[in-house]
Amino acid sequence: MIPKMSFVMPLRVRTTFTSNALPTVIQHAEREHEIILVLDKCPLEHEYRRRPDAYGPCDSPEWAAGLKQDADFREHVYRWFDEHHKLLDQHHVRVLEFQGDERYWTGGLRMSGALNMGVAAATTEWIVGVGDEDLAFMPGWDRVLWETSGIKEGRDPNQVVANMVMVTLQGRELGSWPEPLTLEWIQAQRKACPHYLTFPIRADRAHNLSRISYSSFKKFCDTASMPGIIEEPCGARIQTHWVPELMYKPMLVKHGMWPTDDGSAYGPDIVQDDRFGRAGVMRRMASHHMVLHAKQYLYMNEEWDRVWVDQKIRDIKDVL
Repeated sequence: MIPKMSFVMPLRVRTTFTSNALPTVIQHAEREHEIILVLDKCPLEHEYRRRPDAYGPCDSPEWAAGLKQDADFREHVYRWFDEHHKLLDQHHVRVLEFQGDERYWTGGLRMSGALNMGVAAATTEWIVGVGDEDLAFMPGWDRVLWETSGIKEGRDPNQVVANMVMVTLQGRELGSWPEPLTLEWIQAQRKACPHYLTFPIRADRAHNLSRISYSSFKKFCDTASMPGIIEEPCGARIQTHWVPELMYKPMLVKHGMWPTDDGSAYGPDIVQDDRFGRAGVMRRMASHHMVLHAKQYLYMNEEWDRVWVDQKIRDIKDVL
């Protein structure tokens, strides 16, 4: 039986969670889990002040414009929560607020701080840690993670984490890939990098505000699927990806949760993975199951649009 899990996700400004991660996590799970969304309310000024090389002096117009844009995007997220509180209550989604200080001065550290807050509040022994709000999960993601971990076959929960293949969108010139995508073309990617696949879209649409259809992503995954489980030590990162991942909460706590020191600023998930590796933890990846990592919004169907997605996104008619 699949144990109840705590799905922990930090959220700042990317509202793709309203049409991608959140509904697919809920609707595509085989049992009900604890969903914890942690709102990152850490002031962006901390990062701006620590990085004048990137953001310029604090009295510059660019500085003010960036802070205003961040505030506007966050306000949009908060409005979505206000408008959908009944829906969130219906699915028992918990919403926490992470009020970070200057110690969490950059995105990676804010992500770690928010995740740690969510893990501390989790009431189950199994954590699904997610560092991005723009993921889309396929049906049965919870069963796949649990079966991949090998726990029910006797693996030590303190010595294993489980995850799945990551798929990202990438713009390519028309004609640079076969249409329709062939098994040979996709499997060539897997030979080069088993855990990270490219789902090609037209180059002129890669950076435009657009939506992709879930059916097209599923078709890609059906073609790319390979049987079996790939296993390697954490920290190797040759054949397996490292997020999102299923972890035993006592093991995660033992190894210091997600790191929040300055040395981890630009890669806390990598630092954490290296910690696990030094402790002898193994990573097991389901070779047949994918998760989509895409900034573009997902189109599932009309019912999902009506329930989960705000009007601004529903008005985007360009579905790839």
